[in-house]
Amino acid sequence: MSIFSDNIRVLRNKRNLSQQSFAESLGMSRVRYSKYEDGRSEPPYEILITISKFFHISIDLLLTVDIRKYPLEDMMNLPDREMVSEIRKDIKELDNKVSNEK
Repeated sequence: MSIFSDNIRVLRNKRNLSQQSFAESLGMSRVRYSKYEDGRSEPPYEILITISKFFHISIDLLLTVDIRKYPLEDMMNLPDREMVSEIRKDIKELDNKVSNEK
């Protein structure tokens, strides 16, 4: 599985949506959507944009950040540049902790 597939599963579950209902809101079949969620297929850009808008979360976060590790509500209320800044700050703090433990 990819970070993206994990993220869309988490987001869908937080909204209490079934794969079927979410797939319908995206204008596709459940089978096609489930391939994205299971990591068996990657969506085209148009679908990434639609998912991003649906959940009010940037595409870069959908693709690169394990959103289970961050308070989703906080992420969704920050402008994109601040979200990335907060995540970078967290990563730097983790790197410093690891360096200090060595």
